[in-house]
Amino acid sequence: MDLWPDFPLPSPEAALRDSRSSSENARAAAAKGLGCVSKTDPVFKQAVSELRVLLHDECALVRGNAAISLGNLKAHEALEDIAALVSDPDHGVVQDAVSALGLLADPDGAAAVHKAFESTDPDIRFQAVTAVTAVDHDNAPALLIKCLTDTDAEVRACAAAALGDIDAREAADHLARLLGDADRHVALEAAVSLARMGDDRGGERLVAALNDRLYAPDAALYLGSLKYADALDELRSIYSHWWHNRAARINSAAAAAAMGDSDAVEFLQKRMGRKGLEGALARSAAEQMNIRALAGEGSP
Repeated sequence: MDLWPDFPLPSPEAALRDSRSSSENARAAAAKGLGCVSKTDPVFKQAVSELRVLLHDECALVRGNAAISLGNLKAHEALEDIAALVSDPDHGVVQDAVSALGLLADPDGAAAVHKAFESTDPDIRFQAVTAVTAVDHDNAPALLIKCLTDTDAEVRACAAAALGDIDAREAADHLARLLGDADRHVALEAAVSLARMGDDRGGERLVAALNDRLYAPDAALYLGSLKYADALDELRSIYSHWWHNRAARINSAAAAAAMGDSDAVEFLQKRMGRKGLEGALARSAAEQMNIRALAGEGSP
């Protein structure tokens, strides 16, 4: 739960004081503030102790903030109490508890995260997907594959992305079936994860994403990594026309250059020697496509 993001958090001393306040808002702010205490701070142990008390506060916002803060502090001694919050009647608290277990990355929290996968609340299942690879790497692929057929699109998309994060190649065929998902974001995440595994079955989805300003830069690089020749015409069209955004043009050129397009090499080479953001983007794209030696350092 995000608490008043535009307001400064209390100092550790003030947070410790306010943790016993009669005001729910003050205790909630204290619970969040105590999560920022450094391990070298003299009040660190006291902060952890106070946060463990706040896990049992009557206010749901306080309980949730305390769980997240304990996760941020890597307070493994609080794991059992945090895991117990997965049965909390407030769904927001459950989300925060599962997120905190992911932050702790402790296998002893696996059973609680597994329980969250069974929730009827898609937001809780979403948090379970984000946490499971940290607490149960061995069983994560099977759990995530099951989530690829979840009724909620955000859960499906997150599971697809997570499978790519852990390079779960046993999920490739399941991800390929998601390429036809009714939700465009889900299909694209499946295509990206396949590309990260070196599987080009999502190539058409990535080519289609080149027409989207938000996804085009990343889609271009994934197509380049796959050496997906069917994308060359579209990549050339993007880097050769000024009206496409800068990142999309540079990454499209890098992808085309990786496939041997001499015009793309020239385009990229000129920009690699420039100062500022454009030069940085070009050098980064060339490095990601492993064509630095081909493109050289360029000229201003």
